Amino acid sequence: MSGLFLCVAIIGPKYGRIISESGPFSPSGATLLTVLLAKTIEISFVTLFLAFLGQVITRRAMDGRSVTLASVAMRSWVMQPGTLFTQWETVCEKGVTMLGLLSLLATFNALLYTTSSGALVQPQIRVPPWSHQVLSGVVQTPKFKNLQTQCLPFANDQNTPAVGCVPIQLTSQCLPTFENYLSKWREDSLTSWPRDGYGRLLIIGNLDENTTVFPAWIEHMDVSEASSKWGRIVNNVTLAIPHRDVPGAVRDRRNGLLQPSDLRNAGSYSIHASVPALALQSLCVNANREELAPIVYEAWPNANSSRPGNGIYSNPSTNNRTVLDEIFDWRDISLDKDHNDSQNWTRARPVFRKFPPISGTVLNHTNYNHGTSEAYVLGRHSNTIGTDYFLCSLQMQLTTICSTRYNASTTGQTLEVLCDEQHKDLAYKASSPELPEFTIVQDWLDAAYELLEAMSLNTGDIAIYQSVSRILTSLQLQEPRLNETLPSPAEALVSLALCKALDLVQGVPFAGSWISSSESVGSAQYQTFNSSVQVTQYMSGGIYAYQKGFFVILAAVFVVNVVILVYFTAIMRVRFIVDICEPLVLFLLGYHSLADNLFSGDAEIRPQKETFSVPWLVKARYGQLVVVGQDEADEKEHSMWRDKFHNRRRRPS
Repeated sequence: MSGLFLCVAIIGPKYGRIISESGPFSPSGATLLTVLLAKTIEISFVTLFLAFLGQVITRRAMDGRSVTLASVAMRSWVMQPGTLFTQWETVCEKGVTMLGLLSLLATFNALLYTTSSGALVQPQIRVPPWSHQVLSGVVQTPKFKNLQTQCLPFANDQNTPAVGCVPIQLTSQCLPTFENYLSKWREDSLTSWPRDGYGRLLIIGNLDENTTVFPAWIEHMDVSEASSKWGRIVNNVTLAIPHRDVPGAVRDRRNGLLQPSDLRNAGSYSIHASVPALALQSLCVNANREELAPIVYEAWPNANSSRPGNGIYSNPSTNNRTVLDEIFDWRDISLDKDHNDSQNWTRARPVFRKFPPISGTVLNHTNYNHGTSEAYVLGRHSNTIGTDYFLCSLQMQLTTICSTRYNASTTGQTLEVLCDEQHKDLAYKASSPELPEFTIVQDWLDAAYELLEAMSLNTGDIAIYQSVSRILTSLQLQEPRLNETLPSPAEALVSLALCKALDLVQGVPFAGSWISSSESVGSAQYQTFNSSVQVTQYMSGGIYAYQKGFFVILAAVFVVNVVILVYFTAIMRVRFIVDICEPLVLFLLGYHSLADNLFSGDAEIRPQKETFSVPWLVKARYGQLVVVGQDEADEKEHSMWRDKFHNRRRRPS
């Protein structure tokens, strides 16, 4: 049993669900069992060592090798450790001998064994090292493919139930994130944020109202450098977003991970998932009216600006070249006989109905036959001096250069994306190097326009000034550098779209090229992914470094037990003799022995210092074991013991 305890302490096993509220052992039950077994080992160790000590001392006394009272006192060291101080003379006498050192070792082992097992064997709640585990989670077609089906039908409007539902849903979910992001800039307005992109204030989101989401900037083009290259102010940012379905996979019982509730809300876990991440990219460019005219319908020759609705976009020309073509990578498209783009998902130019008013914004609603995956916002700053228009694109991508980490405990939950060099080994790119680093999410366009419409970013088309559009236009960069106390338009636009990628894009697969519009996962199914897990659970092996010192006690008890076992089986061959160190045997031994001057000079009953070092033997006399001095003559012994036993036989009973 002591060997088993030593192995458990060395290995430090993780008990997982074995010790939990739903497992076979509760935490209190496991503690009780460990203490009970440790006490049993301690008692059996003391019993075994006392038997060993008694056999060694008795054989010495009976084989002609003298023993002393100090030798017998070693038994008291083990049973009553306080005698090490009250009878310190015995320690001085025998503590430096081999048997004395072994007895001292046994004394400290018996004293500290239960404590040692409590520190190293008893299960304690702790955080183990990171370990690899393949997890699985439910995936399905992303919600942006069927967003309107999430709405409940209205009683009086069965045909278009999502007309009112989707904007309300998007507004309630996305505006708080946007407002929180802006408020952080106000709170930190006195702080000079660095002008390099990666030091900009992070956007913090919220998932299911109980998980804090930490995205990360993975691209923040230097405004000054880009503006110098293109001859105009250019602001390009990309924000990586963690995979929102990792928490659901972690809580799935199929993966068998301990939840905080399984440990009476004392547990926690951290999951580092090697899965793709979503990325929101926004590119904003300043331009003047003449430069934007080729893509604004009201500036075209023979434009019919009085025509209502989106009818003017039935088949608009997107091949009007602009000075912005190279920046946005726009290209001419060719239409087939049905006025559809002959190539899927090309870089078609956007077309806007009209120029936005001051502090207003408009969206492009180009016919969707022209394949594109980006939504565009055209805004106008309140300052009419200089370049007062800006054009922003908003695109969703899939990136394989990041991983997702989910942390959960009773104090809260966090979901973060990790894209730095330190965590590149767990990036999805490391396990699937054949996939590109960025892939465009082609189905993003419908969802993006629903979001931007809900945020009232298209009301500039009818000259109604809304708060979000006024805020966005006021953030337009007027100089080729980032504002130290305000976000840029691209950053603000990304913060608006963050909730879209979190709360509405559910069921996104964990692997594979799922971004293609022609590919659909379909109904819910399980998909696996690699991860590193760190789950708080009950473990053996100790928590703190100083507890490792108790390994000496556990190892010593095991080694001493093995030595004694070898002594009893190989040397003694299990032939036990009477133990003269036992109190009852020692009493009878003294009773049958003669009163002589072996311990002369002792006026007190308590042994004195000199008494502990007097050598004596145990011999058989007339059928009795007696104590004799080492130097007594055999003749004198025989005559004295003969007279003593004759007198005892004549003594009346």
